[in-house]
Formats: sequence, structure tokens, C-alpha cells
Amino acid sequence: MNLQPINLYDLTRDELGTLLVRWELSPVHAARLWNYLYLELADSFAAMPELPARVRARLEAGTRIGTLPVALETDSRTVSPASISSPWRMVKESRRS
Repeated sequence: MNLQPINLYDLTRDELGTLLVRWELSPVHAARLWNYLYLELADSFAAMPELPARVRARLEAGTRIGTLPVALETDSRTVSPASISSPWRMVKESRRS
């Protein structure tokens, strides 16, 4: 028996939906859960008020919100300032077009 809570960041978006179905919950909540995790960076289930209470309760009982894996690590000492994009630079460049 697996007693370790499932790290939600270990699951793909489709796997989140499958997990909800396995728990007899609607997979429609997977998209909202994904947004909370990856766009809003929610760090607790209480920070997900748009999910139904029974979905949040089941998530609390069987999962955990781990940490996002590092996708790319860059040593800032080796990056030239000219190669760093800023929102302001992009706005200026788009106005020139």
C-alpha cells in the first residue's frame, strides 16, 4: 500500500484528470487545478477556492503540493546584460513595428 502522498507536480495535466476520475470526481477540475499549480503557484489547497470542497478535501488527503522542478538553471555571472530580455524592451520593439 502506497502511504506516500502523491506530489501533484509529478503528474501531467492528463494524469491529474485520470487521478480525479479514479477518485470518482469530475476530470473537469483538472484544468482549474493545473492553473492553480502552474499559473497561480498556489502553495496550499486553501488557496484554491474555486475547486469544490470535496475535491480539495480529497486532494488534501492523498496528495501534496511539492516544489516545481528546475527547468533551466543559468549562472547570472555568465549572462551578458544585453542578452536579457525585459518587458520594457519588448514593448519598445513592438512599437517600432
